Amino acid sequence: MQLSTIAASAIGSNTVALMLAVVCYLACYRRFHKKTATSACLFLMLLLTGLSAVSDTISSILDGQPGNAVRIILYIVNTCSFITTVMLLTAWLLFLFAFFDGKLKKPHFLLTHIPMLVGIILILANPFLPLFFTITPENTYLRLPGYYVLVVVELAILASSILYHFIDKRHAEPFQFYSMVIFLAPILIGVILQACFYGVSLQWPSVAIGIVGLFLTIQNQSIYRDSLTGLYNRAYLIYLQQRYRLKNVSLAAIMIDLNDFKNINDQFGHQMGDKALVEAARTFVSIVGKKGNVIRYAGDEFLIFIRSPENEIGETFIRQINEAFAKQKQTEERPYFLSVSMGFLEYRLNSSNSLDDLLFRIDEKMYEAKKRFHESHHLSRQYE
Repeated sequence: MQLSTIAASAIGSNTVALMLAVVCYLACYRRFHKKTATSACLFLMLLLTGLSAVSDTISSILDGQPGNAVRIILYIVNTCSFITTVMLLTAWLLFLFAFFDGKLKKPHFLLTHIPMLVGIILILANPFLPLFFTITPENTYLRLPGYYVLVVVELAILASSILYHFIDKRHAEPFQFYSMVIFLAPILIGVILQACFYGVSLQWPSVAIGIVGLFLTIQNQSIYRDSLTGLYNRAYLIYLQQRYRLKNVSLAAIMIDLNDFKNINDQFGHQMGDKALVEAARTFVSIVGKKGNVIRYAGDEFLIFIRSPENEIGETFIRQINEAFAKQKQTEERPYFLSVSMGFLEYRLNSSNSLDDLLFRIDEKMYEAKKRFHESHHLSRQYE
């Protein structure tokens, strides 16, 4: 079997894509085993890229070869390639929702899975009702008008990713947009070049490059995350300081301390203490949502930065947090009782008023609340 120049080029390009997918998986093996929506979506994207690279390679090798068996295989591998493309777009959108919203909800699945199923049904019908491609009597792959419609849809979905960021810009971080650009740029270039120049196989290598770039940017962003709770950490405060240093920004912040947390560690062990920290973090995130950022400031101290610095929002958060902890009950699996002391402050960051000054002042307010808690519970004034 003598390979054409186009087939040899496709094999080389897809081999690079497959190698990138395998290396990325091995390098980020531990991340894939984290039970998070983003990790699951990234793994699916990587798996689909590898499968698509294999399918495209088989198609390139067999293209133009004689035999009915070859014809059947060409239909199968090209159909699989189209289906994995649709599934990859779905996985990307699900990743996007999880990346920005923190979790996946039922509307996200309805919004993505219904179009995906329609697309898969149309692709499966293609051998009987050619829309996207056909295999000629000479066993040569031939694009049909539906292929270009699908390319336009792909580009529209990828472009809508950026639009989604700007719609949600108030609640998004700049480095989230940077991650999107790193992923989308090589894919858009590869898809457009492959659509314009027949025989150029760039789609799957460009997807693999985009995924690797996405992994690297997410890995870099992990320096802003606390490994136990998943919240932002103190490094994020440095990022905020640099971000707001030259801006005149109004912020509202709540500093929170878990009352008598040391007793949980002493009585029930540090593993139970870690469980209490994770539980508290989830409570704060569920209440704040997209209206602010929750930061693990120190061991059992947390910060909430509110994006809408209105006094009513801060007071609402404080009330909801107190109510949430008041409803918690002690059980055999959860033998401790949590309560919090909080300080609230509205502040304007500019060249004269620093973030350090905000933290100092709100820390004082929090400790005043903690002192009142200890006095009301007849405990020693030598509190944490």
